[in-house]
Amino acid sequence: MDDGTKMSGSNGLVLCTESFTLEEHYILIKVLKVNFNLDCNIQESSRYRIYIQSKSRNKLLDLVKPHILPHFYYKLNL
Repeated sequence: MDDGTKMSGSNGLVLCTESFTLEEHYILIKVLKVNFNLDCNIQESSRYRIYIQSKSRNKLLDLVKPHILPHFYYKLNL
């Protein structure tokens, strides 16, 4: 529940997936698109992370909110 962040100046969300290879990021993004119809891309900082585009934010929140402890709602601006 604690390995992600919201983007400042955007409604998009970032999954902190820096430990995965670039190839694995492409696989993860495909899984998110095929299984959940989430629009994502790869964000490169010092390493790679998955950025969930703002247009998919509400869809993601609908999927994960029932599983998030209220203590972590601030991470999603809930």
